[in-house]
Amino acid sequence: MPRKRKQAVPKHFVQVLRRPNVGVETTTGRPWIGVDQQVGHGSADARFALTPEQYAQVLTEGWLETPFEMECWRGEHPELELSHPGKRQETPEVWSPAPSRSIETPFHGELWRHADVLGATPEDDIVQVVQQLAAQSWQPCIVDGVVHRLTFLLTGENSYPRPEGLIAGLTQGSTRDLAHLILGEPVDATRDEFAADGIRVFLEFEAGGLSQISIEPTLQWTLPPGRLGRLLETLGTPEFSDAFVEVIEQTGGARRRHEILSGGIGRLIVWDAGLKVQVQDGNIAIAQVEISTGEADEPNEYARTLVPGMTWPATREQLHSAWGPPSATAGHADLYRYGRRELAVHFSSGQANATLVKLTAVMSGQNATMAMPSRSSGNYTIYLDLLGRPQTDATVVYARTQLGAHVQLSGTGRIVTAVEVDGSRVGFARFMDGWSNVARRSDVAFGAPDYYGAHDDVWWRAPGWIHVHSNNGRNIDRITVSQERPTRLDVHAWQFGRDSMEAWRSLSDGASVTE
Repeated sequence: MPRKRKQAVPKHFVQVLRRPNVGVETTTGRPWIGVDQQVGHGSADARFALTPEQYAQVLTEGWLETPFEMECWRGEHPELELSHPGKRQETPEVWSPAPSRSIETPFHGELWRHADVLGATPEDDIVQVVQQLAAQSWQPCIVDGVVHRLTFLLTGENSYPRPEGLIAGLTQGSTRDLAHLILGEPVDATRDEFAADGIRVFLEFEAGGLSQISIEPTLQWTLPPGRLGRLLETLGTPEFSDAFVEVIEQTGGARRRHEILSGGIGRLIVWDAGLKVQVQDGNIAIAQVEISTGEADEPNEYARTLVPGMTWPATREQLHSAWGPPSATAGHADLYRYGRRELAVHFSSGQANATLVKLTAVMSGQNATMAMPSRSSGNYTIYLDLLGRPQTDATVVYARTQLGAHVQLSGTGRIVTAVEVDGSRVGFARFMDGWSNVARRSDVAFGAPDYYGAHDDVWWRAPGWIHVHSNNGRNIDRITVSQERPTRLDVHAWQFGRDSMEAWRSLSDGASVTE
């Protein structure tokens, strides 16, 4: 019998810093740096292995003193190339980007990737990432089912594989004076305990210097009062859970649900009242509130109900008095940590009397910036998200009861395979924002279709296909969102180009249709 071919183990690239682009390839434990390479008409980073000394320097200084990066750019170190965007890799890759931070951290290093899992359950995906980063040294302390403390030995058996990478500027054997220079004055000098960005860092020294680093969360679990606390509670929950539906009802006013253009399948929900919420993998990932929409520093009505009892414009001093001291402060922002929930409070300046301008709530380890939305918005994003979900899913239940669509289920698990909306249903006008119950093919704001014909247009919008059908060639009568591409339709493969675009617009506007 022929021998089975052994599957290659994926290379897992964990990003530690975005600028410069550095991280660790966890299957080998080798640190790397991204070097810009020309790929077709664009460019992307190739990743080249670093020595421990180079890695320590780039984390501490933010750049390399040697011409190493330029040499890699010229192709002088092919033996150190771990991946290249323009080449077919010998093994598949896994990419774990570094989350952006609510406020600037006081130092760089892998420690922040580990800090993101404090308060997470051992089964969470984010825990699996840092477990690979720590390799054999992974020994968490679990309290009440979540990660409460992480300890990293810098010497001996099961020591951390890159001691120079945990806290930039420190490594095994570093002195107490150097640690104080980097971490600042300890909050408890008797046991070398430091406060940093909402966590506690504990150092242990032996005769040879620094030998162990441990981290714990700052114990600040009581959420702010009122609707702000309720909004924080929804982080990490399904979009159409009872908790978030309550937020939707409390916020009121018009809202739009956009696709996110920056990769992956995410949604951005925007309320006229000033609230923005980002959904990733069906769960609430980020919530942001713009406090003032004018020049008079007067809050909008939603902000008044979100932060009750405030006199406006609200100042930094007022919030500190109401909520207690923040977990961390950096420039124009304060950070409050509530387990894995972070609340960044943004002010007009760095002064004590600075006024409140924005609130950003995020789960630790998530991207804390609002991604660029698409131009189009509407319930079609919900229909796309239904595909592949079981009938018991909160989004499926909401769509079947609230949106006036016919949901098709298949298989033993009753999985959603398609959603159909027609002009006789109440949800038709809300398929895309700005529509009425009479919509034309040219009203679909997706640009050129992938396939088109006299009566049908088909678009691919991740993770499914949108099929628009018109009986008279102009007005839309039926829309189907499905996992499988529609077949046996009177359509033509789209040919990109200005002439083809004009031909489709002429056809979809009904120029050749006789009333």
